[in-house]
Amino acid sequence: MDSQPLSTSPRVDVDGSRPRFVEPPGTLATQCGQLDTTALLHIVELLLACQQSRAEPFALNPIDGKAYPHHPVLLRVPLGSYPSEPGVLTELNGLKVPAHFDCESRCNVSQWNPKKNGPMSCPFGNYRYYLELPSRWHACHMHEAFLRSKFTHVQPQLPLIDEEYFELVAVYQSVLRACGSFHAMELGARWGTWGFRSVALLRLLNPMPYQLFLVESHRVHCAGIHMVAKLNGMDATLKCAPADADLFLSIMSRLPHLDLLHIDIQREELQLLSDSRVRAVLNKKVYRIILGTHGEDVDLFAQDPVSKPSQRGPSKRGAGAFFDSKVTQEFLKVNKLKVLLRSHEKRSDGFSVEHQNGKGHMIAATVFSASNYPRGAGEPMGNKAAVVVMEPKDAGSLASSLVSWPAWRVGFTDGMNTNTKVSEEMKNKFQEAQAALTLGPRARALAKLRELTYCARPMLLGYWQAIDTEASGVLAKEHWARGMRACVIADDDFPWEWLEPYMLKTYVDEFNYAVFLGQYGNSLARKLASRFYGGSMMSILPGVKTKADIEAAWNTVDRNGDGRLSYQELRPILRAGVFNDETDKSTMEDHIYSLLCIMDRDKTGFVDREEFVGSIMRFLHGESLVETSFSMESFEGAGPATQSRKSGHTLLEEEMNHWTDEEISQCLASTQGVIRALSTTTGCASAVFQVLDEDSDGAIDRDEFRKGLRQLLAGLPIMRNMSKWEPLLWKLVDEDGSGLVSPHEMNLAFSVRETLSI
Repeated sequence: MDSQPLSTSPRVDVDGSRPRFVEPPGTLATQCGQLDTTALLHIVELLLACQQSRAEPFALNPIDGKAYPHHPVLLRVPLGSYPSEPGVLTELNGLKVPAHFDCESRCNVSQWNPKKNGPMSCPFGNYRYYLELPSRWHACHMHEAFLRSKFTHVQPQLPLIDEEYFELVAVYQSVLRACGSFHAMELGARWGTWGFRSVALLRLLNPMPYQLFLVESHRVHCAGIHMVAKLNGMDATLKCAPADADLFLSIMSRLPHLDLLHIDIQREELQLLSDSRVRAVLNKKVYRIILGTHGEDVDLFAQDPVSKPSQRGPSKRGAGAFFDSKVTQEFLKVNKLKVLLRSHEKRSDGFSVEHQNGKGHMIAATVFSASNYPRGAGEPMGNKAAVVVMEPKDAGSLASSLVSWPAWRVGFTDGMNTNTKVSEEMKNKFQEAQAALTLGPRARALAKLRELTYCARPMLLGYWQAIDTEASGVLAKEHWARGMRACVIADDDFPWEWLEPYMLKTYVDEFNYAVFLGQYGNSLARKLASRFYGGSMMSILPGVKTKADIEAAWNTVDRNGDGRLSYQELRPILRAGVFNDETDKSTMEDHIYSLLCIMDRDKTGFVDREEFVGSIMRFLHGESLVETSFSMESFEGAGPATQSRKSGHTLLEEEMNHWTDEEISQCLASTQGVIRALSTTTGCASAVFQVLDEDSDGAIDRDEFRKGLRQLLAGLPIMRNMSKWEPLLWKLVDEDGSGLVSPHEMNLAFSVRETLSI
């Protein structure tokens, strides 16, 4: 099976049909396929309630019987429904696997396929995945329950916590971080478990050309790989031979990079990784390695220390074992080591001595460097974090110099690039204020959809560009709903297809995704754009002064030489040259997206050489980069006093010359942060005024404004420097300089508007 790129079209349903949705109460569709306004509003409010209720589902750990929050990567996985098939186990993302591969129970295949009666010989070896891994036997019995209930469809669930949980997380992380093309290799593939799982997610959430290489020495397992590939319409290059250094290097010689390398070759891992040629390739080309833990040399991290010999036995982790000081001393003696230093197990003080020898010297210790783990648990008195320090000395070993640094605690949100989370109290206030407004259900529903789409513009552009392999800027309309489902609302039950007439009614069979995204804008962000984005480009093009300089710089920026810049190409350039490690991720993505849109004058979603040179030249000549992109006067409901706003805009441009790029950037980030906060509530921008106007005098003063920002942007890093950017934001919102903000000024500042009325 030679590897060939698959079609990059993601599928929502494995049978290729349109998704089936549960109809909310009321009439959802008319004969022309549109929604009535009451149903449209109901859909949006139902969505928000669903998002909040599913914001943080939990996973069961069958070892200790407790439930823990799912890893954020797994929360990206859509839980779809798929046709039920006897003898076929359907996993997450619609991956189909012959059920007896993992569901052997005394090799009784009839339990999993009613069409086959009686016991049969074990077709897939003597390792009982069904008995050893809780997540697999749980999936097997869920499959059995669906079959016995005679359901026509099954719905795979997120996994239980066992030894494969974080293995799956790591695989999915590689898929979601892939850019341009995805390359994966599985050494010791069995039926291609991790390789095919990665491709299943890739096709659904991050579609792009891929190559999958599977190496497996057992013939029966090679046959299984062929079966899984055929069932799912996937391509892979299979080498039915033992995995060794020569074979690995031969495959790698044909690849530019490897996003994922999974190694599980039954105690031969150390021999492979000891080869200097292999290590050189790993360092140069491989982005992520997942290492199987069958050999004692690589299995130590799954073991846990105990103080008494009577406590030795199977580990509570579900894999590995407990070991005491006697085992530690034997291990150190055999391997000629002084101290065993371990991590990845929480300790209340961040560091603990686990074992000592007969002389009282430390021989095993644990260091844990994440305080208040997990996710701020136990704050402010949760576990401490610690590090250890070792330094070479003239006399004695490195191990003898090991000391534990004083432990500390840091708040979960301190220093992190987190998105703001609006408190429940604030959400309730928005809901009450929204109910008091006279805004009709159609306007409320569409305003909420505008906010959600506006906040997801960077993700949507990246998604659609990955599918648009011809870089035409135009896609079939079916990709619109798929993109909205993947990036805006990851819920199979949300009827994006029914909303197409409202959001894409000007298109027939295809749509220009850059034009669609360009419809949504915010007037306050626009006022800040010209100054910040011009400076952003100049920071990555130092010394550029003439057109010839810009044309020469183009060759450096256009790294793949295709004559255009995509969102994916612009992102790493600006991340390296403009933003720092403390920049909020959402802020950074918003800035990069907006810069590309400002330069993309023909609205293809890409910036060509002429657009790039022209944009930089206009900035060098002191012209606005935004003026020619769109006019806010064309936005619906822009309001009165157009001429005064123009003159006010000129005055504000002069005012902004007194502010630094960093302060303007933070002011822009605060604006986007408010809009993102609103998108998580049932309220629209009009409700902001009602909530912040605490004394109900019909105007918002400076103190009310500051208090509202602290509530809406709680948790964002920019709040540490609020005193630096808030004065500029206040001047921008208070357009008439009265010292008070009116309802119209507040609505204009934080509402998302569109250039075409729906």
